[in-house]
Amino acid sequence: MKNTFVFGHGVGTTSLAVRLLDRFLGSGRFAVRASQGWIYHLVANACQLIAVKIQESDRVTSAELQRHLDVAFDGVAVSKMEALVLRELGWSVNDVVPHTFIPSMLGAMAFVPGTREHDEAARRCDVFALSVLYDVNFSAHARWPPSEIAAGIVAASLADAGLHRDAVVRDLCRRVAVGAREDRVRACAIELDAFREALGAARVNERR
Repeated sequence: MKNTFVFGHGVGTTSLAVRLLDRFLGSGRFAVRASQGWIYHLVANACQLIAVKIQESDRVTSAELQRHLDVAFDGVAVSKMEALVLRELGWSVNDVVPHTFIPSMLGAMAFVPGTREHDEAARRCDVFALSVLYDVNFSAHARWPPSEIAAGIVAASLADAGLHRDAVVRDLCRRVAVGAREDRVRACAIELDAFREALGAARVNERR
């Protein structure tokens, strides 16, 4: 998450890196125990490097990506882990993430790119999309597909701007052909709101 802001990478890049990490660790073939936290850091760095190569026009080295991290590895180690991740995932790494759908969903809600309203809505959605990466309920193995999570993010974000959440859910499911069911998206939006409230409460407690 820190590298997202340091390098100015897109939300989709970070989301993809986390999704690849979830898929790799979720396979169950490479269990990482608490005493082996360094392996987790190594896999995470390899996943982010893969995501950057797929999503970004710039190219950064593993050393650059690790410049601001507490744990760093040499290029050879990261390259070997990158190859292991690619092999384990069968080179299927261009995953669809919730952020993939958000621009078209904002367009379906009549937000015009370049306007202040659109940019503010997009910013709120981006912040929300990054926040949910901390919650396993919205990971690669979640019960909701990326399109429904995206619709939930848009609905919850636009509710902050004064729109009615359930009305946004209804309009999105009617206007955007992503196969999302209205009842499921509504349930997802409710859980997203609950997660955000819990996250906000946790941050307040930390400051205290």
